[in-house]
Amino acid sequence: MALNDGLQFSFEMNEASGNRIDSVSGLELAPTGQVSLIGGYFGNAVDIADGSRSVGTTYNSAYRGTGSFTVACWVNLDAINLGSAYPMIRWNGGGTARDYNLAVSTAGAARFEVTTTTASVNAVTSTGTISTGTWFLLVGWYDATVGANGTAYIQVNNGPVFSAELTGPRENVDTSTVLSIGQGN
Repeated sequence: MALNDGLQFSFEMNEASGNRIDSVSGLELAPTGQVSLIGGYFGNAVDIADGSRSVGTTYNSAYRGTGSFTVACWVNLDAINLGSAYPMIRWNGGGTARDYNLAVSTAGAARFEVTTTTASVNAVTSTGTISTGTWFLLVGWYDATVGANGTAYIQVNNGPVFSAELTGPRENVDTSTVLSIGQGN
């Protein structure tokens, strides 16, 4: 099986300005605020330097994550200071209408949150795993085949895997919620 088998979307974030184009299905992430291009871990990256900047898109079922799915992103944080979490990638309509999110807590713990019909379940790394000024690969995945309702996992830089079993069925958020990347979420 090839690495990109089953890949639904992939944003390289290599565009100098404007919308970021999905290299798999041509979907687009539109910038909010002044989003600029900087040197990334591979090629270029988007600079989302404060809480008013992000890139996002309107609803598309490709972002739903039905069955088992994986989300991943490279991050290099200037600061970790936005309340209880610093969102990197999440699909959220606000309130409880969210499906998943990949974030970093103010204590430097990476987390992958998957929402059930009754609660949010977080797979969380150790405190201090993430620091500022360094590139980290965050990988979160949901395995629908492990446990009664599936299990959420997170891993940073191919290190230890942390997991949390879902306490109820995944919430069906197949509505007008959006995919958004950046701390402006």
